[in-house]
Parts: sequence; structure tokens; C-alpha cells
Amino acid sequence: MNGESRIGGISEGVSGVGSVGRLAGVSEPRVRDTQASASGQINRGEDKVELSTEAQVLAPWLNKLKQMPAIRQDLVDQIRGQIASGSYDTAEKMNAALDGMIDETTSGQIC
Repeated sequence: MNGESRIGGISEGVSGVGSVGRLAGVSEPRVRDTQASASGQINRGEDKVELSTEAQVLAPWLNKLKQMPAIRQDLVDQIRGQIASGSYDTAEKMNAALDGMIDETTSGQIC
């Protein structure tokens, strides 16, 4: 049958090896354009980065965050002292926490 087979009356052709191994949508790797100077050195193009407006606005804040310590030890020590002395849990703080929970519940912010 010479590279063909018959299955249920349908003829299937089998191509040679040259047509196998290529994936649709896959292209050959591209080589970056370079130019050789008279001295034989390769001059490559320059890379360029452009930041979005949002990134430009956020960059100073990110730098400030990076400068802050991961843990504000002074605040941790202050709260530990309040807890140890019994002055941390107050009625005002409890009411504020409950009011916040009620607001979140009624506004649909809690899933």
C-alpha cells in the first residue's frame, strides 16, 4: 500500500519524516541584532525601561516602606506594657472593635 493504510474504507496517507516534529505556532529562536565595529567588538542595542504613571507615584512610598523596620519594637513594647498593667483592654477599645465589626457586617464587607 506504499505508506497508506485503509481503515474502514478510509484511506490515510502517511507523510515522510520531514513533516513530523514541527509544532503549530512555534517559531525558531530569534537572535538579537548585533553590529560589529571596525575593531571586531560587538555593539549591542541598549535596553530601556519605562515605568507606568502608577509605578512612578508608588515608588517613593515603596522606598519609605523598605526603610521601615519589619517590626516596630517600640510599639510592641508599649502594648506589652499596657497588657501587663491591665490598661490595654478598655471599654472604649472594645466598643470601637464591636462597632467596626457591625459596620463590616451591615455593609457586606464580610464574606
